[in-house]
Amino acid sequence: MSEATGYGEVRILHFGDVLFGSPFLTPAPEKSAERRRIQRETFDRALQTIRDQKVQLAVITGDLFDEDDLSDETAGLLLRGFRSCPACRFAILPGGADPAGKKSFYSSGRFPPNVFTFGAGAYETFRFDEIGVSVTGRGSGERGEESAAFPTLSRKDEQEILILAGYRREIPDNTEIVSVGADYIALSGRADPTVLEIGGSVVGYSGRLESRGYENEQVGGANLLTVTEEAGARRVHVKRLDLGTVRCLSRTIDVSGMKNDSELIGAITSIVRDNSLGRSAVLRIEVTGTVAPGFRIPRNAGVNSFGLLAFSLVNLTAPASDPQLLKDMSARGELYRLLEPKIREGSDAERAAAARALTIGLAALEGQEIKDL
Repeated sequence: MSEATGYGEVRILHFGDVLFGSPFLTPAPEKSAERRRIQRETFDRALQTIRDQKVQLAVITGDLFDEDDLSDETAGLLLRGFRSCPACRFAILPGGADPAGKKSFYSSGRFPPNVFTFGAGAYETFRFDEIGVSVTGRGSGERGEESAAFPTLSRKDEQEILILAGYRREIPDNTEIVSVGADYIALSGRADPTVLEIGGSVVGYSGRLESRGYENEQVGGANLLTVTEEAGARRVHVKRLDLGTVRCLSRTIDVSGMKNDSELIGAITSIVRDNSLGRSAVLRIEVTGTVAPGFRIPRNAGVNSFGLLAFSLVNLTAPASDPQLLKDMSARGELYRLLEPKIREGSDAERAAAARALTIGLAALEGQEIKDL
């Protein structure tokens, strides 16, 4: 413990964008229970980190849950989690998905005494004098709302560490950051975990606690802040902790020139292998290029084919022009002339549907098996 301050080293965990109750990026109903399990295990790891690292303060900056889908079960899980860390104080900022309000869970009065929640009125400050840290914030008041213009902070004494909590999708400009005068500006609202040093302030986006989309290929996590005394002044150091398990990747495969769907399956398998994807990975493949009318995009290539948490394949291919089919007076030609303009000029969804219809139709007219198309 420092003789100068009496505070010693202080540890703070910053995270957000947990979104309990919010739909995951894949709608597959058979995976819903597994997705909920993964999300809860990641939250439990954050709580275990608080206990193991002897974290004195956790700052949660927005979207802890989705207010529209908060169940009693999820509410109970959150409350039990906070109670399981009695030595830690939780400062929670309601965000765009879990705004504060009279009917909000934040106004339920059910939180334990170690939880401090910001309202949606004026900016307010929670001072934790025993560790020499204050947190200032103002919660979102309605769905989608971001933090208002940041205030200028003032110190109770020279050794006090000032933290501003906010919810912003875009990184604030340098002028606004400098005017705050905070040691650490804790933000959520962006998928990318980002740490910047601007004008004496550290700006930290926590990213998502668990990855939920394709904006960032890293696993989710939190920022661990360590406050120490250096040369007579207190300083904030930030370390990124990977607490999540899910990786979300999106890749494009050009199938032009491929002779059959086995080559496409081979290309997808290579992506899975080269990126070391396993049962906690989500992969989306966009298939592009020009293909012969009979080229099959396998319909049933899915999660079980590659051992992933979730897999989706988006067909954005266009058929190669086939002069013979255009002139063909049989049913094959009629089908081709009907669907070719839709594949060439329609929306992505229309093109995919028309291309699939053409593949199935041509296969059926040729007497081929169509159950796996």
